Amino acid sequence: EDGQHLTFVITLVSTTESQLFTAPPSLSTAGALAFTVGAYRYGTAVFQVLLVDDCGTARGGVNVSLASTLEIRVAFVNHAPSFVFASGTATTLEAVSAVATTAVGFATSISRGSPNGNEDSQDLTFRLTLVSITDPLLFAAGGSPAISAGGDLSYTPDAYRSGTAVYTVVLADSGGTDRGGSDA
Repeated sequence: EDGQHLTFVITLVSTTESQLFTAPPSLSTAGALAFTVGAYRYGTAVFQVLLVDDCGTARGGVNVSLASTLEIRVAFVNHAPSFVFASGTATTLEAVSAVATTAVGFATSISRGSPNGNEDSQDLTFRLTLVSITDPLLFAAGGSPAISAGGDLSYTPDAYRSGTAVYTVVLADSGGTDRGGSDA
């Protein structure tokens, strides 16, 4: 039966995610499987696979293989959260006493990492790391800068102090790093 042209026919049987693929599975005649997973999608899809030749069924011939099952499982991967600073600078005037200061909405456009909502239950934490400071006593005891999960910056400058503090800010989530995921 040389010279026959073979074609794989792949039919979806079931899926846990209707938008799992942007390009559905295909098989080359050499058996190479190809598909494209949709952005931020995960789940399981089951397919029926048949191999068909082009010689037809004349004289009792059979041109379709027995059905095989193909199951594709796409595992969840945590995506890094993100944010934007409304302003990269917070300025406070020198005061005669330590005054707690809050800049509401300092960090905005806060995202848990996935636009389709499958990471909405994750906790977010802003981590601030001091890079440089011109006066080590700039902040009152317990008044170092912190950013709430909602993006509000709070800090307490000490009385009669002035200077500049530079911090690196990272937003982390509780989703973990399994299967190459990113939580920061």
